[in-house]
Amino acid sequence: MAYSKKLRLKYILLTMSAFVLPVQAECVMQSKTVSTQKIVITKRTDVTRNIIQAPTGERKCVVNFQVEIASKWHMATGEYAWDGQRPSSEACAAAVALAERDVQAKLQGGAAISENILICNDDPDRMRLQQSHPGTIGNLAQFRPHPEYPNAFYYNGTQCRWFVETAYESAQIKNYLGVICKLETNQWVVVDRF
Repeated sequence: MAYSKKLRLKYILLTMSAFVLPVQAECVMQSKTVSTQKIVITKRTDVTRNIIQAPTGERKCVVNFQVEIASKWHMATGEYAWDGQRPSSEACAAAVALAERDVQAKLQGGAAISENILICNDDPDRMRLQQSHPGTIGNLAQFRPHPEYPNAFYYNGTQCRWFVETAYESAQIKNYLGVICKLETNQWVVVDRF
């Protein structure tokens, strides 16, 4: 029973988390997919990734792997193109996420609601943090808000917020949750990340 709840929580985190994908240097695409069915990816295996360099300088990460859903294996393929300025691990994490969503959407038969928002900002300080740990300090715009808990809350009189962070580590996508709290300097500090 506890294993089932853990899988359901992972599914909710995967489907409800808004994957932030770099589109241009000053724009990000926020994507949120909500499904009415419970299609849970229980395993990923045989993840291969290829980085392709285009003559224009653009790079593309192409991933292929298999996912297990309801005791059946399905092939997943995804690709993500970027300007080459960010680490390939971020682009490959985005490609894996897109491949998983594609497989889930095909199996759902159109029972998913998808929302995409393009947010542009010409502020060069908006760049996302590569990876945060407790003690990391940054501007609020550098942290991706949690899609289910976007509003601020107060802890011991200090304004805090939930955030999410996705990383591609050792051929696996890892989703991290965290809490940031506001400093007197209008910056935010990571107080917890798990």
